Amino acid sequence: MADGEVDLGAGGDWVRVRAQLAALPGIEAPTVEAIAKRALGDPDAFSAADPVVRRAARKLGLTALPTHSAAWRPWRAYAVQYLS
Repeated sequence: MADGEVDLGAGGDWVRVRAQLAALPGIEAPTVEAIAKRALGDPDAFSAADPVVRRAARKLGLTALPTHSAAWRPWRAYAVQYLS
């Protein structure tokens, strides 16, 4: 990121930036999606692997989170805000 190859601006290419971030050591899907939500402004940023989201979903009885979350598209990032 320091060399400017990863564009975290709101107008950045969401798919490209996700791939670049995922290629970095130690960056997992929940972190990639959190960055997509906050830095890129993607309203559909979502990771069913996020432990905080999974725990909150379980408390609400949402056991099939990937399936259930499909109904939230294209606004899953907002649902994550409520779950976390």
